[in-house]
Parts: sequence; structure tokens; C-alpha cells
Amino acid sequence: MKCGRRFMEPMRRQAIADYLSQLHAGLDDLVSRSDSARAAFEAELASMNGEIARYRQLIADAERESKQEAELSRRNLTEAESTAGDAKSNVSRAKATRSTPGRGRPRGAKSEHLRRAAEEILRASSQPIKRADLTRQLQTAGLLSQSENPIDLVRKLLQSSRAIAYDAKKGYYLVDGS
Repeated sequence: MKCGRRFMEPMRRQAIADYLSQLHAGLDDLVSRSDSARAAFEAELASMNGEIARYRQLIADAERESKQEAELSRRNLTEAESTAGDAKSNVSRAKATRSTPGRGRPRGAKSEHLRRAAEEILRASSQPIKRADLTRQLQTAGLLSQSENPIDLVRKLLQSSRAIAYDAKKGYYLVDGS
């Protein structure tokens, strides 16, 4: 049997060498595929990082734009409040100049007083005022008594005014020269 071992030994060694060679080739192939997969993932990661940077820039631009719009809105609101405050003080002055309170005035004096107050409100405003808004401002100033239809009262009161005109789309505005 010793003779058979000697004969088998070189074959066994060759089989082991072949097996190891195949194993080594398989590992080399696996490493090669792993390297190319890693390179593809790295390229995809670089692309994603580029997209992330682009989105961050878009977000920063949007935030900057939003802050600018908010500041502009704040300034506009402050200007509008200032204009509204001027109109309210003008109405208050007109209210304070009433000669006799309540029903002691002659007929038509209240109408004229309301027309003048409406003119002051319109003069303080830089743009036309809708009928409902003008009515609300006159009521806030305490110049309109409680009536069933105050908007209609303002319409009737101002339709004969030469200094105030009305446009259905824009509202009341002062006629040039008033």
C-alpha cells in the first residue's frame, strides 16, 4: 500500500494546488467586482453630495428671499398703520370741531359734517376706499349713528358730494382739486 500512497500523493498535491488556484482566482474576481462596485457607489455618493449642496443653496436663497419679503411686509404694514393713524386723528379732529352735539344742529349740518369727515379720511388715504371700509371708519370715529343700513346712509350722503366720487370697482376717492 505504500506504493499507492506515493503514486496518489503527487495527484493529491496537484488537486490541492488546482483547488487553491481556483480559490485564489475566485477571490481575485470577487475583489475586482467589489472594487468596481465601491467605485460606482463612490461616484453615486459624489453626485448625491452635489445635489445636497445645490438644495442647501436653494434653501438658503429661499430663506433670504423670505426674510426680505417679511421685512418689506413689515415696512408696508408700518406705513399703513401710520396712514391709518393719521386718518383716525383727522377724523377725531373733525369730530372735535362739531359745534353742537346731537340733535341740536340744524337739519343738514350733520350731513355736511359727515361729508367733511369722509373727505378727511379720503385725503389721509393714498388710494380709494371701499364703501364698507369708509362706513366702518366713520362708525369707529363715532360719527355715524346706529341705523338699519349705515352703508346705504353713506351712499346717499356722498352721492351728492362734488368733492368725492365713487367707482364701483375702486371705491370712493377725492375729485382732483379737493
